[in-house]
Amino acid sequence: MKSFGFSLVLALLGLACGSGSKLCDKSAKEGGCGAPCSLDPNACAEGYFCDTVSGVCSIQCSVTRNIGCKTGNMCTTDGRCVPSTDADTGDGGLGDGNICADVTLSVDPIIPNIMVIVDQSSSMANNEFSPGVTRWDALRQMLIGATQNSGLLFDLQDKVSFGFAMYTGFSSDPCPTINNPHNAQLDDESLKAPIAPTLQAYNTIYNLYATANAASDTPTGDAIKYLREYLQANPPANDGPTFFILATDGEPDYCAQLNPQTEAAKTFSIEQVTASFNAGIKTYAVAIGNEVGDAHMQDIANAGAGVDVNNGGSNVPFYRPADAATLRSSIEQIVRGERDCTFELQGRIADMARVCTGTVSLTLDNGNPSALECGGANGWEASDDRHIKLKGSACENYKNSDEATVQGVFPCDVASDVF
Repeated sequence: MKSFGFSLVLALLGLACGSGSKLCDKSAKEGGCGAPCSLDPNACAEGYFCDTVSGVCSIQCSVTRNIGCKTGNMCTTDGRCVPSTDADTGDGGLGDGNICADVTLSVDPIIPNIMVIVDQSSSMANNEFSPGVTRWDALRQMLIGATQNSGLLFDLQDKVSFGFAMYTGFSSDPCPTINNPHNAQLDDESLKAPIAPTLQAYNTIYNLYATANAASDTPTGDAIKYLREYLQANPPANDGPTFFILATDGEPDYCAQLNPQTEAAKTFSIEQVTASFNAGIKTYAVAIGNEVGDAHMQDIANAGAGVDVNNGGSNVPFYRPADAATLRSSIEQIVRGERDCTFELQGRIADMARVCTGTVSLTLDNGNPSALECGGANGWEASDDRHIKLKGSACENYKNSDEATVQGVFPCDVASDVF
């Protein structure tokens, strides 16, 4: 399956800078703007010319400062804008080919941190997801592939910062057990270490997950609590948003009472998902099989999105895929939805009041750029002087594209490559 790309190019190409007071940074006594020159043509400083109408030194552009003229004109060495057809004057000015030298700003897409949380309970291995394929194997094959260097995590590892945690629990410590690779109770605190979210994490996850077995119980709330506190103590190196994808096949128990599953365990799970949301971590719920009820999965999904499960708010989606293809598309839909339409400029917008004098275009897989409306509901805006944000359908089209390119063209006195 073709993976989707996160490529982005934002080129800020200089257009004609206006002349005027911004260029007049020399006082009259230095031969700059306003210095009398009608009696002495040499009274003007280098880069300034004597305006025969006003009789004072003036400047319209600057070769040395890369401040050019409007399209169709060139800048002479004494600061005058003349038609490009007059380039044979020998002044060696700043003409159309180098008007206000191109300013190209690189852009860093904001990359999400995704902690994939896998229920490692025994029911994952004891029940089929599809004929002849257990829930455990179906989820594992979707995530890391039936063979190495395949699967969703492999396809997206250079575009998404993935972390990974299997969770289970035993009748005595450790509980919860995180990333215990085998169906054995081992009293080892090192088994509580998740794989932290990072780019290019596939091999690390594969080496753990490929030979791992399902184990024992389902302390979902304890696992969510542990992973939240782990990430709070060990923030991902990538500063993008962090969220959980919880894939589970059963009603939860908890470390305080591993069996049976109880309403108290469900409540504890919802409380921990809510606490995670309040800490800035959303949770998406994926049901593997039909043993976990709709009501509990809906509560998890709502709590994961900040919806109060006790006040009858609007439900948010949870996922219950029926086959391998839908399983992959469900999780891929979650990942696509978390692609951020805000992009960080390696430079800045110097004049926010005039940002809409620039043009931002979106090129999708068909290769045809489409100009977006500045400030429009389906266009773009500058969130601040360092960030560009796509809105509405422009954002959705970007998220759903396999290879999307965004380009911005701004006047050179509006954008700068200096922070």
